[in-house]
Amino acid sequence: MSPLRDIWINEIAVSDRARQIDEAYVEGLAVIIEAEGLLQPIAVRQVGEGYELVAGAHRLKACAALGWQAIPALVVEANETEAVLYEVLENLARNELSALDRARHFARFKHAYEAKYGTIERGGNRKSQAAEKSSKNQSADVALWSFHETIAERTGFSRRTVFAYVAMWQGLDPSQYERLCALPAVAGHFGQLKQLSDQAHDVQDQALGLIEAEKAGSVADALDLIAGLHRKSGQDAVIGRAVSAWGRLSQAQRFGLFDNFEADIRAYAAERGWLDG
Repeated sequence: MSPLRDIWINEIAVSDRARQIDEAYVEGLAVIIEAEGLLQPIAVRQVGEGYELVAGAHRLKACAALGWQAIPALVVEANETEAVLYEVLENLARNELSALDRARHFARFKHAYEAKYGTIERGGNRKSQAAEKSSKNQSADVALWSFHETIAERTGFSRRTVFAYVAMWQGLDPSQYERLCALPAVAGHFGQLKQLSDQAHDVQDQALGLIEAEKAGSVADALDLIAGLHRKSGQDAVIGRAVSAWGRLSQAQRFGLFDNFEADIRAYAAERGWLDG
C-alpha cells in the first residue's frame, strides 16, 4: 500500500491536468473540507527532491485556499505514463464529468495505456481470425481486453461506449475545447458533441459561433443554419452565372429567350404591376 504522509503544499508541482479546474467547485469543496476535514487524500509521486501531483487538483487547491501548509497525500510509485493512468482512472470514476470531459479522459487514458502496454484496436470477429493471427496481433488482443476490463471495472462503461467516446473526441477540433467548456448544454450532451465531431473543423467553428451568438439553440440547429447559408450561396452563384451569360447575348438572342419564357415574363410583370389591366 502507498504510504500516507503529510506533504508541504509548496513542494507539490502541478503539471497539465486531464480535468479542468472548476473554481466554483474548489470554493464549495473548501467549505466542506473546513467543516469535515479532508476525507480523501490526494496522490503524489516523488520527483527529485519534491513531489508532483498525480490526483486531487481540486482538493489541493481547496486546502491551499484554506491556508493549509501541508496536506495528507498518498505517495505512489509511478512514472509519468503511470501517473496519467492513475489520474484519469480516478476522474473517470466520477459521476459529475461532462460528456466532453469524459471523452477527453477516455482518449487520454487510451493514449497513456498504449504508451505503456502497446497499441490497441477495436476488434472484429475474433473466432474467424484466430487461425491467422500473429503473435503481435494476439498481444494487441490481450492489450485490448485488459484495457476494456480496466475501464469497465472503474467506470461500468462498455467497450463500445468507450470507443464511441474516443472516436468522438478524435473528431473534435482540440482548439475548440475551451469554447465547448463554456457551452454546458453542448459539452454535457454526447449526441450534440457527436454531431459536431462529424463535421470539418471549419464547420465546427461556425456552429459554435452561431450557438455562442444565440442564433442557434443546439448543434443540430446550427448545422441547419449553416446548410441553409450554403444553399443560398449556391443559388446566388447560379444567378450570377445567368446574369453574366445574359450580358453576352445579342438583342436578337435576348428577344428569342423572351419568346421562350413569355408566360413566365407576363406572370412576373403582372405581379409587379407593370401591365395595364
